Amino acid sequence: MWEDVPLARFIGALRTIDGNVTGAPVQAYSIATVMRRGYERAALLALLAVFVFVFADFRNLRDTALATVPLVFGGAWLLETMGLLGWKFNLANLFAVPIIIGTGVDNGVNMLYRWREERDKSQLILTTAVGKSVTIASLTTIAGFAALIPATHRGIASLGLVLSLGITFILIATLLVLPAILQLVGGRLHSRRGRQPGDATIAVAPRLGSRAKRSGLLAIVIACGIAAIAAGPTAAQSPDEKAASNSAVDQAEVLIRQAGATKPIDTHKIRAAIDKLHDAIRLNPSNDAAYVDLGFCYGTLRDGPTAVDMYMKATRINPSGANFKELADIYMRIGDPEHALMAANAGITRDPHNASLYNAKGMALHDLGRTDEAATAFQKALELNPGFAVARGNLRALNAGPHGRSSISKQAP
Repeated sequence: MWEDVPLARFIGALRTIDGNVTGAPVQAYSIATVMRRGYERAALLALLAVFVFVFADFRNLRDTALATVPLVFGGAWLLETMGLLGWKFNLANLFAVPIIIGTGVDNGVNMLYRWREERDKSQLILTTAVGKSVTIASLTTIAGFAALIPATHRGIASLGLVLSLGITFILIATLLVLPAILQLVGGRLHSRRGRQPGDATIAVAPRLGSRAKRSGLLAIVIACGIAAIAAGPTAAQSPDEKAASNSAVDQAEVLIRQAGATKPIDTHKIRAAIDKLHDAIRLNPSNDAAYVDLGFCYGTLRDGPTAVDMYMKATRINPSGANFKELADIYMRIGDPEHALMAANAGITRDPHNASLYNAKGMALHDLGRTDEAATAFQKALELNPGFAVARGNLRALNAGPHGRSSISKQAP
């Protein structure tokens, strides 16, 4: 696709006369041939290394093949498009092949990790944080490679074109082809497991589809109170199922404590705890403690949207002050003080004597720049619990800041 055939025949004819023939054309051809073979060898080694590393990680041939779907489809589309457009590989853009192979599997690996964490593997996972993550990561990579396109050197410009087009096709395959295959495979797995009544791995974690949907649901909770809670699970659970569900939560919390005792946190134990908690929900869908612990686990794994979903589910099942406080905390951790304030206020309507909720309200107000109201909230927390060291420290820090009111520190809590 890239080789100059007439030149190759010319050099071959010269070497039939004198095997040691030399000169600029011969030297250029020889160097180009060596480089081409080197690139081809690098591409094969990159393919082999990618497959070996992914297989060593997943230890599953099916998941390894699924993880390489974006690379396979994106690479095939790239070669077809280059043929249609009349582009050829040269000594500059051929360097893109091992780069695309090395980076192209990233999206598939990230998607597979998230898919393997799902209990309902037939669910579309693009609605979770991983969909946005792989999209942003790919777009920034494309932007970096596209910066080579305006180069005056034609080889460098062609390298930028091939790299940008290749990663673009890989992103399209990640967003369109891989999710469809995962849903197809997941649906078959779900059906197969559904025929085994004793299979303990069947569990569906309820999720909300988008940030807007979560925000709308929170507004309903605040506005309607108990009426929104009535939408929660209503199926009656036997005492044995509830006891087994609570036992699974206890086992998960042991794993969480063990994970927290290690540095860095043992994510394998966190995922094992997630499995236990999903089992607890399967036994008792109304177990809000399981959802609270799931929110903590997903927060530990830095999956903020899923953590919010879990905490919101807990507040719908049990609109206690403690659950709303957890919801407010996770909103603060993901940098959303507006919804943190809404959650804190919703919790205060349910539990007006909860000092932790007023402290959470104060932190949200502070991040929103409403300093005076934040100070009032911290003071209220101290009135309810004079020994609340965190609220006292927050109030002290607020007064010491450039926007604090000096008179607050002089008032008795």
